[in-house]
Amino acid sequence: MKDHHKGGLLDLDRRSRERVCARRAGQSDDWISLANRMHANAGRDSDIGRRPCWPPFGLYLSAFRSGRWPLMRATATCHRHLFQVPVRMSHFFAVSYLVPPASLLEEMAWIRDLGVRQVELPLEQEASEMQQVKVLSAIQNLLAENCRVAAVLRPSRGAQQEPEGWHQFCFWLLAQAGWQLERVQLGDELATLVRGQKNVTETSQLFSHVARLRQDYPGVALQAPGLARFDAYRLVQVLQQLLPAGNHWDGMTVLAPAWQALESVGGDDAFLQQLTLAAAVALRFGMATDRLQISFPPPPAGCDQAAEERIAGSVVRRAMLALSSGMAGRVAIGMDPAIRVSERRVLSNAIRELMTQLEGARFERRIWDGDATRDFVLEFSRIGKPPVLVGWTDGEPRQVSAPFRIGVACDYLSRPVPMIPHPRIRLTRNMAYFSGEK
Repeated sequence: MKDHHKGGLLDLDRRSRERVCARRAGQSDDWISLANRMHANAGRDSDIGRRPCWPPFGLYLSAFRSGRWPLMRATATCHRHLFQVPVRMSHFFAVSYLVPPASLLEEMAWIRDLGVRQVELPLEQEASEMQQVKVLSAIQNLLAENCRVAAVLRPSRGAQQEPEGWHQFCFWLLAQAGWQLERVQLGDELATLVRGQKNVTETSQLFSHVARLRQDYPGVALQAPGLARFDAYRLVQVLQQLLPAGNHWDGMTVLAPAWQALESVGGDDAFLQQLTLAAAVALRFGMATDRLQISFPPPPAGCDQAAEERIAGSVVRRAMLALSSGMAGRVAIGMDPAIRVSERRVLSNAIRELMTQLEGARFERRIWDGDATRDFVLEFSRIGKPPVLVGWTDGEPRQVSAPFRIGVACDYLSRPVPMIPHPRIRLTRNMAYFSGEK
């Protein structure tokens, strides 16, 4: 069955959800890091099956269309290193506000409850002086809460015709808060900046001041505008040509599609391919893949329980893929502060459980058991706690091998899931945490 939400299609097929009663499996969905050396644990005897050696043809074709042979080579490199390097899960999740919160006190309490310590705040070039002062005050208050703060600067309409005004705005913001910010993203979305432009000359003028910004504020990472389509040749070429010769970005943001565009459950392997392509673009432009950030859009208001669970499941699944694969170093969830904290319950539970289970953990390896395009089992070690497996499948429920005996298991919303005798675990479409015995 499929329901519509605000003109968008949300697939609520019963097969995508497994209702939980007492000790039954819950629900889930979706997305995930890279490096230059092989995982020390690769090839353990307990790994069943072999990792695919060559990128899928569709991924190669997309790479060729976007960047010809150089990007194809970078894509092959990234694909070869998927899930091959241990990754420390530290400060990996951020909340990115769509607009500055009207009441920061309630938002800070919510962020603290989630266990998240990274926040992104937007600031418009056209914002009033009062709004700008309010954002600067919010930055200081978040720092007092031991949060890492980033800013997303949005140029005004027609900024291409008056780039000096945009440059002055960027310098003003960094002069006021540069020492307080970890990152600054210059521009919200690249596609909106180049829309209707026949060449990139006018758009590139918006970024002619990046070299001086880096010289004056060396402690702030400067990020490129967000990009959703890394298989779009024109946008990838524009991104490459934005900065003057000899300059490069410190990071890049991958914009996930709107939730209404997700018409079917799963698709994690397809997402992973797109993420690999994004990492290859970053590598091609001189950026380390751990500087790549995946940004999910804000959940729409007015969803029913099933849609809320579907979105929350998508966030945590794809976050796991982005981080564990080595293709990204950070995940951010967009948030509209107009949606009350009480209306974020399902998403809050999913993020809180994710942070409780994996903050400070270390990704060790992917267990290659079952179908590599649909079955995902990721192993993590934890200081002072038993190891944990994070697992799900895009297909029908199935059993796979576990490398250690499981003591406790719950789904991504902390609901208990069925246990079966060692050495097997049961995967469903709902991401689950399988903790080892103490």
